[in-house]
Amino acid sequence: MTETITITLPMPPKVLTPNGRPFSRRGMIGKAVAAKKQRQLAYYALKDMCLETLPWPCVECMYVFYHPVKRNRDDDNYIAAMKSARDGLVQAGLVPDDNSDYLLTSGVEFRKDTQKRVEVVLTRVDNTKDK
Repeated sequence: MTETITITLPMPPKVLTPNGRPFSRRGMIGKAVAAKKQRQLAYYALKDMCLETLPWPCVECMYVFYHPVKRNRDDDNYIAAMKSARDGLVQAGLVPDDNSDYLLTSGVEFRKDTQKRVEVVLTRVDNTKDK
């Protein structure tokens, strides 16, 4: 039996992308604040589900980003912007760590919708490679 859950988060702020570098001390503090907020949002979104099967041995993570305008986007930047959210999932007890032994990125999709958001689709994987 495959177990899949979806959590919905606001779009990560631009400061969390690799191209959104803070060039001042105030910018670095802003990035830290944004990262903490994104981590907490992911943490509470997962905790609110009250899943009894946690922790999972391994998870495939698919990101679906929604934007009001359809155009080509750099998926690497969007995956990197989700680092704080992944940390929140680990903190909530989904998997023991966010390395590739436990948390795998299975893809990114971009869709058009008037409400900007990201849906994180998490699928439990029981057959992990031998460590």
